[in-house]
Amino acid sequence: MSIDAQSSDAMLAYAMGQAAFERGQYREATDAFQRALRLSQANSALGGAIQIWLVTAYDAAGQRDEALELCRQLRTHGDRDTRQQSKRLLYILEAPKLQSRPEWLTQIPDLGQAEANHGSQMGRTRPPSVQASAPKEIQPFEPIDPKESRGFLGLALGISALLLLALWWMGQVH
Repeated sequence: MSIDAQSSDAMLAYAMGQAAFERGQYREATDAFQRALRLSQANSALGGAIQIWLVTAYDAAGQRDEALELCRQLRTHGDRDTRQQSKRLLYILEAPKLQSRPEWLTQIPDLGQAEANHGSQMGRTRPPSVQASAPKEIQPFEPIDPKESRGFLGLALGISALLLLALWWMGQVH
């Protein structure tokens, strides 16, 4: 295979990996990025970009150890941009996990499982792993009871009348 054909195949596998990653199919993305890496020169700028994507795909697929190991290796990569990106990414990957409550998070379904089940779920409009949640009910403001507001309304009108009377009297004095 010529270098141009090999580079073209590497770019195709790289693009397939990115597309799979963006669809949430992280295992397919790691396979595509690994294939792209085999077809490219690992120490080139393209090889570095592929490996950065591979780190994120590993992490998204739950392969944290592989992601950390590859990211640490990329700190000495031949491409300067790859070295800088790997250092930033490693900082994020090694950051301590913050405590969070379950109600703060939104569960994202595994779209890979949804597509795998698609063939056996013909006729359904929604994959079984994606459950529709009922929209939260918006509570309207309680209407004001006119009987309860009479006291406030009377007080406001009384104060307004006194102010108008005082202004009129002040105008009469001068």
